[in-house]
Amino acid sequence: MPGPAPETEDNEAPAELVKTLPFDTKSSPALDLSALLAGVPTGRYRLEAQAAAPDTAAHARLDFVLYDAQAATIPYATPDWFAVLADTVAPGQPARVLLGSRDADARILLEVERGGQLLRQEWLTLKAGEQRRLEVESGPATAAGPLYIHTTQVRDGRLYRHDATVQVAEKPQPLRLSIATFRDKLQPGQKETWRITIHQANGRPAEAELLATLYDQSLDIFRPHSLPNLDFGDGYYPARLEWQGNFGEVNSATIGSANDDEKASVLAYPELNTWQAFAGNRRPGGRRVLGRSTRQLSEVVVADKAAMRTAAPAPAPMAEMKAANDSGGVGYFQAPNSKSKPAAPDLTAVPTRTDFRETAFWEPALHTDKNGDVVLEFQLPEAVTRWQLLALAHDKSLRTGQLARQLVTQKQIQITPNAPRFLRPGDAFTFPAKFSNLTDHATRGTAQLFLLDAATGQDITSRLLKDNAQKAVSAAAHQSQALGWELSLPADFAPIAVT
Repeated sequence: MPGPAPETEDNEAPAELVKTLPFDTKSSPALDLSALLAGVPTGRYRLEAQAAAPDTAAHARLDFVLYDAQAATIPYATPDWFAVLADTVAPGQPARVLLGSRDADARILLEVERGGQLLRQEWLTLKAGEQRRLEVESGPATAAGPLYIHTTQVRDGRLYRHDATVQVAEKPQPLRLSIATFRDKLQPGQKETWRITIHQANGRPAEAELLATLYDQSLDIFRPHSLPNLDFGDGYYPARLEWQGNFGEVNSATIGSANDDEKASVLAYPELNTWQAFAGNRRPGGRRVLGRSTRQLSEVVVADKAAMRTAAPAPAPMAEMKAANDSGGVGYFQAPNSKSKPAAPDLTAVPTRTDFRETAFWEPALHTDKNGDVVLEFQLPEAVTRWQLLALAHDKSLRTGQLARQLVTQKQIQITPNAPRFLRPGDAFTFPAKFSNLTDHATRGTAQLFLLDAATGQDITSRLLKDNAQKAVSAAAHQSQALGWELSLPADFAPIAVT
C-alpha cells in the first residue's frame, strides 16, 4: 500500500524515561501530575504506575497526548491531529477544536450538524505541522440535540476520520434541600415534626414538589432502595453525516467444506423434572405445613405477635424493661442503690409494642410554601431498627435535588427475645433473650415471659414453662445480660402457633 506505514508500537522510536514521581495511595487515591508534567514539552507520553511492595505485581499504564491549545504547531508528528477542547458548551456558545497534520497542503473536510441540520461544511487546507484552532458555532440557542463535528481526510490511500459529540446544555442548577429539627436517635413510636427547606442554586426559595419516604433500612438487604435522578432529556437526534468508511484489504471466506454431509453428534442432557408446574397442573399430594386439621399436629409455630393482628385480645406478651422516668413503661426496675427488696411486680398490664410497619411514611406529592418549606408530621412505628429517609424535589423548570438521612430508633432499656420459628410436641429447650441497658447507670429489674395461644389468646404459660416466669435482670451502664426460660412442650400439645 502506498504512503508511509501507519504508526504502531512496532515502528515508533524506543521510549525513554522522562520523569519519576513517588506516590502513596494511603494519603490520597488521586495522583497530582502537575509537578510531573511541569516543563515537559508537548508530545505523546506513557504513564506507568508500579506498586512498590515486593509481594505484589500491581501495574497500570496510560497513554496520553500532552498538547498546548494555544500553540501554532501540532504536539507531535502525525498525519492526523484532532482534539476537542470541551465536551459541553452553553447554548449559543461556540465549541473549539484543534486540527493539524505533519504533511503539507493537507486537505480536511469539516462538517458540523445539529438536530439533523447541516450547520457548516468547509474544506480546509493546512500547512505542514500547522495546528489550527477553530471555533464552531453551536447553532441557535433554541436548537435541540447535541453538536456533531466530523472531519474527513484521505491521504496516501488511507482514510482519517473523526466524529466528536459536544453537548449543548446549561450548567446543571440543582435544587438544594436541607432539613431542620432532625435527630438521628429517636424512641420507638415517637411523634416527630421535620421541616425540609428547598432553595434554588441562587439561594432563593423554590416553588417545588417533594416526594419523601422513611422506611426500615433493613429492607435494603433484599433490594437496595434509592430515588433515581430525573433525566428528562431533550429528544434523540442521531448524527446523520456520520460515515464509517475504510480502505482495507479484501479477504476470502470459506463457504463450504468436504465434510458437509457429516452429521454433528447430538448430546442429550438430563432435564429438570418440573412436575408440570409450569403447565398449571401441579402434582397432588402436597402436605399442608400450617393450618387446622383433625389429625394431631407434628409442628408448632412460634410467631411474632406483630404478625398475629387478628388474634383475640390477650394479656401482654414478654415485657420489656423500662426506666421509671420513661413514660409508657413496659417493665419494672429498681435503682441500684436502693436497699429495699420490692414485691414481685404485676406485669400483666404493661403495654407492648404492636406497630411494626416497615414504612413510616410515603408522601409522593408535597408542595413548598412561599418560603420553600415542607413540614412533615408523623409518628414512628415501634420497631427498634435503623431508618432511611429519602427525599426528591423538582420544580416547574425541571430542576431537581435529593436528600438522604439515616436515624435509629432504640429504647434505653429493653428485652430482645430470640424465639425459635418451629417447635414439635415433646421438645424441651431454653427460650433465650437479651436484656440491654443503654443508660449511663447500672440498672436491675424483673422480666416476665408470657406465652399465648395465637388463635384463641389463651394464656398457656403454665403448660409450657418449667421454672418461674419472672426473672431478675441487671446490667451495668451500656451493657447487656443474657437470660432464658426453660420450656417443655407436652406430647399432646395442640395449638398451632404460640405468641
